[in-house]
Amino acid sequence: MQYIIKNVLFFLILVTYVEAQYCNDAYKCERIVNKKNGQLSHSLKCTLPNMGNVQIRAKDVISKSNNLKTYFGSNKTVCNLLNYMNKGAVYFDDVTGFYQSYFKNLNLEIKHKDGTAEVFYDYAGTITIDSDSEEKNNLPKENINYSDGNIVVPIMKYAMVHEFFHFIQSGIAVNDGSDDLWLVEGTARMFEDIVYDGENPYLFKAESKNLFLSDGKYFVNILDNLTNKNEYGKYRPFGFWKLMQGKCSFNIRKMLQDPLNNFNAVANNCSNVPDVNGDKLAGAFVFYNWAMVLYNDLSLIEGDEPFNFLINTKVTSIDEPNFKDSIDMSTQIGFSLPSFSAKSFLITKETLKGGCGDINLTLEGGDVKLTAIRVKDDGSSDINDNFSIKSGDAPYTLTREDKDGGLFVTVTNTTKNSANITTLTLTKDKDNNLNLRGLAGAMKMTLSWTYQCDIDMDLTMTGNDAVVYDIKDVEGVGKEHLVIPSLYDIKPGDHYVFNANGKQVKDSTVTEEMLAEDPIEVRALLETTKGDYFNVWPVESFASLDLGDFAEVDVKEEIQPEWICPAINNVPGWYRPYNNDTGNFQCLSCPSPYSIVYSPPVFQNNIKITSGNWYCNIPRPRVLYTGGGGGGGGRTYNACSEEEKKSTCGC
Repeated sequence: MQYIIKNVLFFLILVTYVEAQYCNDAYKCERIVNKKNGQLSHSLKCTLPNMGNVQIRAKDVISKSNNLKTYFGSNKTVCNLLNYMNKGAVYFDDVTGFYQSYFKNLNLEIKHKDGTAEVFYDYAGTITIDSDSEEKNNLPKENINYSDGNIVVPIMKYAMVHEFFHFIQSGIAVNDGSDDLWLVEGTARMFEDIVYDGENPYLFKAESKNLFLSDGKYFVNILDNLTNKNEYGKYRPFGFWKLMQGKCSFNIRKMLQDPLNNFNAVANNCSNVPDVNGDKLAGAFVFYNWAMVLYNDLSLIEGDEPFNFLINTKVTSIDEPNFKDSIDMSTQIGFSLPSFSAKSFLITKETLKGGCGDINLTLEGGDVKLTAIRVKDDGSSDINDNFSIKSGDAPYTLTREDKDGGLFVTVTNTTKNSANITTLTLTKDKDNNLNLRGLAGAMKMTLSWTYQCDIDMDLTMTGNDAVVYDIKDVEGVGKEHLVIPSLYDIKPGDHYVFNANGKQVKDSTVTEEMLAEDPIEVRALLETTKGDYFNVWPVESFASLDLGDFAEVDVKEEIQPEWICPAINNVPGWYRPYNNDTGNFQCLSCPSPYSIVYSPPVFQNNIKITSGNWYCNIPRPRVLYTGGGGGGGGRTYNACSEEEKKSTCGC
């Protein structure tokens, strides 16, 4: 009798052990036997097909009727959770063979869980899932709109992949991750997007509402607070880790083992990031801020990500178009940079276009580096086309191309110590503010033009060896000037010709189309003792900058009468000869067509031979100097106007 009972008990136990497997056969799920009573429990132990060396123990997932329990207000079972984790395991190779020969058991507990977290990993080998969470309703409604029409966002699968990644991290990290949340949580969020890349799961997370710039009180980017341990900071770096994953063969294992000491070594594998004096991590920081702080465009980091991702705050700008000497920009940095940080701001095009002289960008301080990227009007957001400056302590002198647009400036600290900033300035060369008046003289010609940064004009004069080119070939002032200093250098019969021609400077970006809409203005001003003459030429093409001989001057003799008779001075035609009969001077008029002229005294060996006197002069025909030069085509007295006859002997 006893023998028969033992066989029956053995048979019953045997039947229990060969019970059909749960979930897909690939998971090899078996019910766990209670070691105390030898009975089958309501828990399963399973193996992930894509990660066979990890055993999953799911607690209390089978009902009393031996069916799988359903959760989340739907027909989802533990098998769905296994599917999510198994899908995640496929992508571990995409993070540099992350788990490799990873051996560790993972416990799953699905039960009612107070609080807002639907899934939680405790860093002791257990993932706890809230059994009351509904997939379509597992985030507070007031925080985010997670549903679009009939499309229900299956956040549970994102959460399971996220927490499963924490499980993998815990086998490598030296602690529970609480000291490195910026790395642990950021890379877990990154892993969600690797597994479900096309679904962009980060868009549906409550803390993503203000993922990068929370309220304007935060820094202008997230990397300047990369090691922040608060709730707002820990998820934000996921976009940076995506950049590291895509461009740096991101060794997460090495990073987790000793984050601060290995950060630079991990970044040394980066490619397609700006070269910041050989500092690859600084290049990654610059690339990240270029994409996220300036353009708010995660697609610049990874092409299939959405544009304009959840950032409403614009980049901080320095806009001082009329600054004179320098701008202190250290306030944009806060005079120091935390460890592993980068801060950025924009210097506007209007600030840089105020002159063609040198503008210098200077950074001085601890172990920090400065970079600047051109922000062009053509809208190009390709950092390789626009990367400009990589500078240490030495001032960087902006090129003409740098000034053609704005400059996105980033200061980086890639050390594990904070770095002080002593100087961060934008300085104009004082030569930009020179007051170029030019010399005074008997005759002056000034040539000036617009587009002074892009056009170089050349002014010359022929006909007088005494000419002085006192302002000549001064870059960027838009002016040339020449002068004949003294009247003694000018004599009747001189013929002066002024010539001007110009060209576009080598590195100018002005086009013919721009000139058609906004022509260059070339202006000429001639100043003489007899009056000033002005002209302006609108130039709509570079070829038209050649003005050739644009002005000529003839110097003619002019006699200015001085009226002697006290009673009738200033009366034209009167003179005061000496009357030998009376021994007195008398006032007489010069009858037409005579003119009154002055005969200067004659000296010989510094002795006056004759005194100067006024007399009536008989006009004689005389050849005059004309624009053609050299004395051809003159006029006689009779050809002169009445006004000309009053002031000169021969017109």
